[in-house]
Amino acid sequence: MVSITTTQPLELISIDFLHLEKSKGGYEYILVVMDHYTRFTQAYPTRNKAGKTAAERIFNDFILRFGIPHRLHHDQGREFENSFFFELQKLCGITRSKTTPYHPQGNGQVERFNRSLLQMLRTLREDERLDWRKHLNKVVHAYNCSKHESTGYSPFFLFFGRHPVLPVDLILPRNISPDEEARKPYTQYVAEWKDRMETAYKYASQNARKNAQKGKQHYDAKGYGTIILDNGDHVLVRNLLEKGGPGKLRPYWEQDIYVVVSRPMEDLPVYDVQKLDGRGKVRRLHRSLLLPCNSLPLEQDTMKPVRPKKKRKRATVMKNLPLPVVEDSSSDSDLTVDIPASNLNPEASEFVPSSESSVQEISPPVVQENVLTVSESSSSFQSAQDDSNDDESELPVSSQEEEDDHPARTVDSESETSTQGTRPARRRHPPKVLTYDNLGKPTYLQKCCVYDLCGTETFV
Repeated sequence: MVSITTTQPLELISIDFLHLEKSKGGYEYILVVMDHYTRFTQAYPTRNKAGKTAAERIFNDFILRFGIPHRLHHDQGREFENSFFFELQKLCGITRSKTTPYHPQGNGQVERFNRSLLQMLRTLREDERLDWRKHLNKVVHAYNCSKHESTGYSPFFLFFGRHPVLPVDLILPRNISPDEEARKPYTQYVAEWKDRMETAYKYASQNARKNAQKGKQHYDAKGYGTIILDNGDHVLVRNLLEKGGPGKLRPYWEQDIYVVVSRPMEDLPVYDVQKLDGRGKVRRLHRSLLLPCNSLPLEQDTMKPVRPKKKRKRATVMKNLPLPVVEDSSSDSDLTVDIPASNLNPEASEFVPSSESSVQEISPPVVQENVLTVSESSSSFQSAQDDSNDDESELPVSSQEEEDDHPARTVDSESETSTQGTRPARRRHPPKVLTYDNLGKPTYLQKCCVYDLCGTETFV
């Protein structure tokens, strides 16, 4: 365990959001702002936990009343990791520090105050709890005026250098206005105040250091996380990312094996780890979330790093290519064509075009008279087929088989399937018209289909 140490007020300010039941007015969050050295705390009720709301409360209330802090310490929530806080830190010259994920002990003072604040709010009556916003300032003031166990002084005294005037002082007599002889000049008062505050800060630092050492011994007694990890060590990460359900059967550690990349700060138990196969981003985690597993056998899949997939480039379609240019000449035989360059065979013989006289005329192929050609129209073939169907039905089976073997019946298979595979046109039925000749008695009229001389069908 490593404790955070400070030496003066406003050196480090810790902030956090606390979620409660919704109060009257829609307030359900509390922005807690705490000075790390003096433990002086301010709490602001809010309706949401947006980054704009947190930045406005810190600047318009805390900074303008108490001064600009040197550093802000918070977790990695979206309400603090945004452009509003980055701009606030840039304009005011404030540095920032953040805790590791899933490790609230990194901001332990604010977390401890949240528990004390909830215990004090539970002491309210039942009707007062519904409007806890009205009692929040009183509860926080009581905390600041009480003696803190870590420092031995009240946060109010360490922050302002004086003790507060409480309602109890009205009951017990107190000499607030001294005599004229007891009054001191400003220089003497400032010198005495300075000595008094130096003594108070000295004892407060000693008491805080003793309590931090005591807490460290109690934390380190568990003996977990004492092994220092080196670069290249294999570790398992605690399974905190899975959500949903009670999680009682959830494994304690994630399935993937990580490797230690670096240790950003030597004095802090924080490590940068990445998956063994190289996938994903580098994660910065606390030592308490890591388990060494150098002796764990590795699978073949985890040992091979995954290479990023390359995006395939789409083939560009060559559109609008320039056409070959044809130059006209005086004679029809002399034509020059510009052909685009291509990979030609250099050993091939030169091409010499022949003259018109040397060109031999190719005679068309001889077609047998008893064979039907594909060039015949489909209409004539279909009419001939309809006539032959009537004759084939009257002939005996033997004669039909002889005609099938006859070469005059051989037709190309493509033309045969194209003619025989067509379906007849569907017959259109005349529509029914619903009319009302009498009130409440519908009648249906059936239209008749009439064909004119051109073959067009009409309904009457």
